[in-house]
Amino acid sequence: SDDMDDSNDYYIEIESDVDSYNSLHAILIRNKDGYRLCSMQDFKVILHCMILFAVPMFLSGRDIVSNLLYSYPILEVLRNIIIGPLTEEIVFRACIVPPLLAAGFSTTLTVWCAPLFFGTAHIHHMMNNIQNGISVKNALLITAVQFTYTYLFGAYSSFAYIKTGSVAAIFYGHAFCNMMGLPNVSFMSPKSRFYAFRWIIVIFYVLSIATFSMTFSSLNT
Repeated sequence: SDDMDDSNDYYIEIESDVDSYNSLHAILIRNKDGYRLCSMQDFKVILHCMILFAVPMFLSGRDIVSNLLYSYPILEVLRNIIIGPLTEEIVFRACIVPPLLAAGFSTTLTVWCAPLFFGTAHIHHMMNNIQNGISVKNALLITAVQFTYTYLFGAYSSFAYIKTGSVAAIFYGHAFCNMMGLPNVSFMSPKSRFYAFRWIIVIFYVLSIATFSMTFSSLNT
């Protein structure tokens, strides 16, 4: 893909002062516009993700927010929407992607290698599922599916981090994706009110995925 090239629109800055190495600012990606705490550019990732989730957003509407606020304990919401995404982006992107690039990994190799750590970090859920009475076979299947989508999201987030140079940008995108969850395909059920429009919805799903794939260049700062 032309979007996933090795063009150097960023550079790695590693502080030589050993005492500062433990700081979150010790290894940073700095893009050509310099460091930014927050700007309108940081919302590019979440806007890009909205293209992918355009159909679920249209079908669910305001139910997304109401379900989030009233169906889960507030601490669980904070964990899934704020604490989890923020800490995961700091650990699995900000602390892994820059060292890989600094070690000479290409952009493409970094994008596909970095999420291996992120996906592997979710494998422990298999033991929780088994302890909760799920069979080993089903637990393995669930874990495989979870590893796949966390790995793919990790690759996307790594790419977005390299292109934007902003932890805030990928945090917003991660929080939004956690809020949306996996796409709801209940419209394929005869009991769904959208069942009569199921193939139209499928077409729009395909269009949103295609548009999402073709607009990766929008992440460039």
